Amino acid sequence: MLDGLKEEDANALIETLNKAAEKIPEIEIDALVQTLKHHTSYTLKMLKAVEENRLWNIVLSDLEYYKEKEKIRLQRESGGQA
Repeated sequence: MLDGLKEEDANALIETLNKAAEKIPEIEIDALVQTLKHHTSYTLKMLKAVEENRLWNIVLSDLEYYKEKEKIRLQRESGGQA
């Protein structure tokens, strides 16, 4: 559900709510807009953190793979020379 969240979409929604409030003064949306801004900002930060974590996990996985390959290579070399 959150994969499609875009900051531009959230900003467009906030702008639409603000315009609606201008045309219909009885609607009190200031608190709603502030909450929406806060939640949108938090969600986008968390999505970025998740993406960075995925990248970090890929790097660590690759590092382990190459460490294991190097270990096997060194074992073969030491076994061949002994």
